[in-house]
Amino acid sequence: MTNLKKISVNPWDFTLYQKKDGEFILKVMFSEGDYKIDVARFFLFSFDEMVKPLDVDYVKSISENIRANYNSFQSRELSKKEFDDLV
Repeated sequence: MTNLKKISVNPWDFTLYQKKDGEFILKVMFSEGDYKIDVARFFLFSFDEMVKPLDVDYVKSISENIRANYNSFQSRELSKKEFDDLV
């Protein structure tokens, strides 16, 4: 049984999950390096912070903001292992 429910997806951009406790995890795709390798990064948001989780454009704007201002969101980042432990 999974502890996460997939809420919203925009392929090659983001996937939004909700935990059983109401918190959200936003998986954001980054293209890194000279060869633009896709890398998934995971960010934790409280229930109150994700105002419109079903609105793809709203969540897309958050993912774009994370990519543009990664340093501002680093404290919210979960490791791949932390994410995998929730699944």
